[in-house]
Amino acid sequence: MDYWAIDVPNLSDRDARKLVKYASSLGYDGDVLSPSIWLTWALDRGSVAMLRSAAKAGLASESGRWSKVEIAGVESMISEMDDWLSATGEDTGPEITP
Repeated sequence: MDYWAIDVPNLSDRDARKLVKYASSLGYDGDVLSPSIWLTWALDRGSVAMLRSAAKAGLASESGRWSKVEIAGVESMISEMDDWLSATGEDTGPEITP
C-alpha cells in the first residue's frame, strides 16, 4: 500500500482533527502531526538521495564522535531513505562522496 500525505497550511489543531475524523468516516486511518513537535517535509527523490548521501558521509567521517544512539538514529534514517528510494526501482542518481 502506498502512503499518501495531505499538506494543508494554516489549519488549526481543531480543524486538522476534523479532517482526520472525516477521513476516518470514509474508512481511512490518519494522524494529526503538530508542527510544534513534528517536522514534516515533502521531499522529492533528488532531495532524499542528497540527504542520504550526506547522512552516509557524516556517518563515515563523524561516527567516532557520535553516541551509539546518534549512530543508530542516522543508520535508521539511511535505511528508511534506502527503502523509500528503492521502492519504485527508479535510478536515484549518483552518490555524493565526501
